[in-house]
Amino acid sequence: MKVLVLNCGSSTVKFQVIETAETSTPTHQDHKLVSGLVDHLGDQATFKLTRAGSTAGTEENLPLANHEEAVRVIIERLGSSAPDGALQPEAVGHRVVHGGSVHGPTHKQRQQEARRAI
Repeated sequence: MKVLVLNCGSSTVKFQVIETAETSTPTHQDHKLVSGLVDHLGDQATFKLTRAGSTAGTEENLPLANHEEAVRVIIERLGSSAPDGALQPEAVGHRVVHGGSVHGPTHKQRQQEARRAI
């Protein structure tokens, strides 16, 4: 299964497409197909896309006002980068970090306390 993994920051969207293994074994493991970044959301956002194993990628400047527009472009570019659908995600995951009023500045916390807080 191909999973689009998103990590949204205040003015960025980092992403990867990971091909997951049906069963993880030493010879068949998850692997990254592509990674990228939309940086500086606004009038002059930069879109970068690099296939795994390649040092060269594509880069373009686009007017992307917000995260929603950035994710739409990411999905469109994934589709057009591989016409055979090889990069089209079948699922999406998003990294979420939120401490709310319970957690302020970064600090170490035992795993059990973290589970209770969630």
